[in-house]
Amino acid sequence: MERDTPRRTKRPPKDDPPGNHSTRPYDTGSLTFREAYDETYKDAKGQLRSRRHEAVWIGSIRVNGQRRSVSAPTQKAAASKLRALVKAKHQKTVPTGSRKNLAWLAQEWLASKSNREANTLSGYESKLRDWIVPRLGRVTLKHLDTPAAQTTVQRFLNDCAKQLGPKSVKHLRDTVCNILNWAAKPERAYLSRNWVTGVELPQKVSRKYRFTLIEPEHFTAFQQAARGHRLVAALTLLFSRGLRPEEVLGLCLSDINFNTGAVTLQHKLVWVRPERDALGKRVCDASGNPVPGHFEVKDTLKTEESSDVFTLEPQELALLKARKKQQAAERLKAGEHWIGNPWGLLFTTDSGQPCHLRDLDRPFQRFLKASGFQGKARLYDLRHAGISFVAATFGLKEAQGFARHKQFSTTADVYAHVADRRKQEVGRAMGGLVLAPSAS
Repeated sequence: MERDTPRRTKRPPKDDPPGNHSTRPYDTGSLTFREAYDETYKDAKGQLRSRRHEAVWIGSIRVNGQRRSVSAPTQKAAASKLRALVKAKHQKTVPTGSRKNLAWLAQEWLASKSNREANTLSGYESKLRDWIVPRLGRVTLKHLDTPAAQTTVQRFLNDCAKQLGPKSVKHLRDTVCNILNWAAKPERAYLSRNWVTGVELPQKVSRKYRFTLIEPEHFTAFQQAARGHRLVAALTLLFSRGLRPEEVLGLCLSDINFNTGAVTLQHKLVWVRPERDALGKRVCDASGNPVPGHFEVKDTLKTEESSDVFTLEPQELALLKARKKQQAAERLKAGEHWIGNPWGLLFTTDSGQPCHLRDLDRPFQRFLKASGFQGKARLYDLRHAGISFVAATFGLKEAQGFARHKQFSTTADVYAHVADRRKQEVGRAMGGLVLAPSAS
């Protein structure tokens, strides 16, 4: 819309009573008087139109650098509205949003997370690119700084629940809340507060993953099926030492003392996904070829408690020594085709390159089936099974130390599964306390 007539805002006439002069500040706010005027403008079709703007009093204050205003036809009504606005300012309940939207805010928030790992950033980018920005990107900060923001986000989550699982919807909810919490920090004050903290996850039947616990007898049969395989030692350590897959694949020869069996757990292997632009397309190099992903060995584990030093049992150390000899034979066999890696990893492919998780998962599934195991299990469930065995045998506190968890609740609620056999024992013990009915 084009405006041909400039909008005029001026001070009230000089013949106003001195006590009502609008140049006087009013409780950190100010009153101004705008005369009536006619405006000529062009509509969407280019036709000239005109409209009348009546005289009005305008009260305004500034909150966090943003101008907030109220208007009324009389000075008394405008002053009353201004008093309420000043009061709201001091109570920090006045909306402080601007015309900027959530898409802009999300990019500012993402830029502040540049110190996170590449895969974490890639996860944030995919959530923003595929779900949050397309559906919430145009929502202004002014709207997000009102209670109506909770309804908007709730509607967004309900729509996402029709296409995503409960865990994915929860991640989207947490990401939106993190962005708005970041925006409401006093040092930024893009928002006066986060209005969506009370938003609830949609009521939906969870497609929770169900698995059968791998018990010690299953693990024994599994080892027999995997005997002689190049990655049998890696699969064994997932259960016997509760290592995470990225930790066992990140074991370097320098981390292991093959004489004493001492292992320093300090590295993890990470696959850095290919970089993508804002549209989700692969970033290309100067030649126009997509930049591929790559491996990195990090010297920081998941938490500070994850770092550990432990001593292997003789049979565990024998497996690692066998793997070291096997790797030397693979290098000799490959000859000039040996590629290797710069970190001296123990568990590699037959050409010396780092292993993907799928290189560990495929033989795991094959040997699990060959061992006669009935049920579903993931690679990570070897760690779950080991922690659950320690919890049942030695106690939850010992299981927390075995799992290297920071919080006890993580071990108790997530990892310590009760075996079916143990459930039957509990059932028999409790059922044995019940008295049989008396003979009639």
